[in-house]
Amino acid sequence: MTEPEAAQAPEPQPWLKSARGFVVPLVVVGAGLAIFDAVSAKNPVARRGIGANRTPIYGYWTPSFTRWGIAAVVTAVIAAGLVFALSRIESP
Repeated sequence: MTEPEAAQAPEPQPWLKSARGFVVPLVVVGAGLAIFDAVSAKNPVARRGIGANRTPIYGYWTPSFTRWGIAAVVTAVIAAGLVFALSRIESP
């Protein structure tokens, strides 16, 4: 290997190039949550809370899945797998 070849740094991986695309939204969301927490900590309405003797917020509703809900979840999982598989295909 000649000296000029050794002096060249290897090209960074594609995921390293897009690290800024991951970190910036993470910082923005974190800052938004921190501001919300700081504001709501001083809010008298938020400090009041919900009394223990009150009916739960959703009443006595029991969540359940219908066949449509199960079909929607299965479809979403299949779509996610398909998108993942398609994204892994290298373009020529």
